[in-house]
Amino acid sequence: MSDSSSVAEQPLEEFFARFASLSFSYKPTSSAHKNFANLCRVSGWAENSGERHEAHAGFHDALVQQFNAIYGTDGNDLAAWQNLCCVIGIKPVPDDIKECKKVVRDAHVNIIDLIEIVRTAK
Repeated sequence: MSDSSSVAEQPLEEFFARFASLSFSYKPTSSAHKNFANLCRVSGWAENSGERHEAHAGFHDALVQQFNAIYGTDGNDLAAWQNLCCVIGIKPVPDDIKECKKVVRDAHVNIIDLIEIVRTAK
């Protein structure tokens, strides 16, 4: 996991910055989903509109990029898996990658929560 808060914010900030011309104001301390709901409200997009669907696809992509920026993309990085165990609250943190993967898989966590805990410290 990166210790840089700018890395933890960058993909979502970049996504929401694309809508500044709509008078949308991104609030980094609010959840990503609250920001997206506010964007939809400010933009006036109908629930099933093409614009909203396109924006939602971009939002989803930004969330994936956000997760990757925070937790990494190397599935064989023991330190990254151990960090994930710490964030989830697994104690004791396993010493080997196979056990880390198993306990994380069995934890049934919401990946959005894993992003939000770093972004908003909530």
